[in-house]
Amino acid sequence: MDEAVMWMKRCLDVDPLNADAWCAFGSLRVAEKNWAAADMCFKRVLQKCGDSCKRDAYATLSLANLQLELPLMHNVGKDGGGGAGLPKEIAARLDKATEIYRKVLQYEPNNVYAANGIGVVCVRKGRLSEAHKIFTQLREASPDSDPALLNLAQLHSRMHEYTSALNLYNKVQRR
Repeated sequence: MDEAVMWMKRCLDVDPLNADAWCAFGSLRVAEKNWAAADMCFKRVLQKCGDSCKRDAYATLSLANLQLELPLMHNVGKDGGGGAGLPKEIAARLDKATEIYRKVLQYEPNNVYAANGIGVVCVRKGRLSEAHKIFTQLREASPDSDPALLNLAQLHSRMHEYTSALNLYNKVQRR
């Protein structure tokens, strides 16, 4: 990992405004579990890499994903599902993630990853019916979207609809 960091830094020394390099560096920081550094990398893309990058979907989605995953990464909320009893910090992060996912959908209305992220937030907040609608719409709009199919399968499993869950898992596995 240290060598990868060194190469990323060299790349950014050559072109400090390269959005792709900053996104790759941010992803590397996520892999290292260096959340603050990852956050900084993705924000840099949106703020410093030029006007064409202010709406960079990858960087924006990555920021939303950090908000979505941080409570789980810190072992808060053992099952990843929530509901009304969510601690304030987790609820605030989930709200922030939703806000960021919606921002992506404003300028990319067909972005499957942003819509899928909103569905995951709904699951974490215990809004299973709403999540089911989102994942079902995603499956219809983008039948090749494995993340949406997997999330729908997990949702069916959580709702004790094991046959439906198994069929969806098998469909993804056959690909």
